[in-house]
Amino acid sequence: MRLFCGLTSFLQAMYETLLKLKIMDTIIKNEEDENPLEWYSLTETANSILNGLIAYTCHEEIKELEKECPDTERVKGLQALFVEVHAVNDDPENFQSQDRMKEIIARYGGLLKH
Repeated sequence: MRLFCGLTSFLQAMYETLLKLKIMDTIIKNEEDENPLEWYSLTETANSILNGLIAYTCHEEIKELEKECPDTERVKGLQALFVEVHAVNDDPENFQSQDRMKEIIARYGGLLKH
């Protein structure tokens, strides 16, 4: 029982310290504002779009290069888009904010061909 009381006191002291540092308010606010299902949905949607664009640019570049007279400007554009999308996909910072994932979806979602 003494250990439990000591743990309770410790946790209370930590909570008060975090409140003083305004860290606890941020933690509580983030938990209230961000729906885990929305977070999951945004992450999966952004990943799907980015991976789809990576596959699309590779596929289209191969198709273009197989032509008798490939359009070099189109190939350069596809390569540039590949590099851009790959960089966005590889940056973990892009998946730490719902707003950033929404920006990614808005920016790249319309580029996928169905």
